[in-house]
Amino acid sequence: MVRLLLAPLLLAACAVAPSAPAPAPAPVHHSAERDFDNDGIVDPKDRCPREPGDAPLGCPDKDFDGDGLKSSVDKCPQVAGPAPDGCPPPDADNDGVGNADDKCQGTFETLNGFQDRDGCPDTVPRDLTRLTGTIKGVVFDTDTDVLKASSKPALERAATVLKRHPDVRIEISAHNDNISKDEGDITARRAEAVKQRLVELGIEDKRLETRGASANEPVDSNRTTAGRARNRRVEFTILVQ
Repeated sequence: MVRLLLAPLLLAACAVAPSAPAPAPAPVHHSAERDFDNDGIVDPKDRCPREPGDAPLGCPDKDFDGDGLKSSVDKCPQVAGPAPDGCPPPDADNDGVGNADDKCQGTFETLNGFQDRDGCPDTVPRDLTRLTGTIKGVVFDTDTDVLKASSKPALERAATVLKRHPDVRIEISAHNDNISKDEGDITARRAEAVKQRLVELGIEDKRLETRGASANEPVDSNRTTAGRARNRRVEFTILVQ
């Protein structure tokens, strides 16, 4: 009987009991504090806001250029290069021409004195080839360094070719036979005389080097008149740059 009387009272008590407090709403983060990828770096400072990464940029430590080095140690992360810094070498094809000036990456420069600074293989043009070796027609008064007037056409032709190829440098060497007078090394003075005539014809001084070879480099026997005549000569050699 007592239980029956208590039941309605308990029900009434439950009906008037206060409800439990509602949970507090989640805090709203301002955009300056948001960390979308939850990597500890807020979005305004995160270079990769959708991908967890490392400080200070918030990007994952990846090998972006596929050279085997992570971006944390790769100083050239967008260009493949070897360890330790991940950057391509200054001369990738090792031909003596730096990457910045090399027009033919992956092929070797031909070092022949003609366009040696572009990094490309090449051959010496025919007009330059004809300019090398003994320059026929360049002659001097006997035992002097005075050019004969008959030398003018040969040197004018040489100047024309050199103007056509302004990057080419040459060595002018003068040679003698073994019986001519060579006081004070006349061959050195003869080579210089040829140089000065080319300068007068418009060739820059810095493109010309001279050498007196005396009688040390004969191309024929000095026992005959014809042989000695061949040994008295002026030669042009294209200089490798």
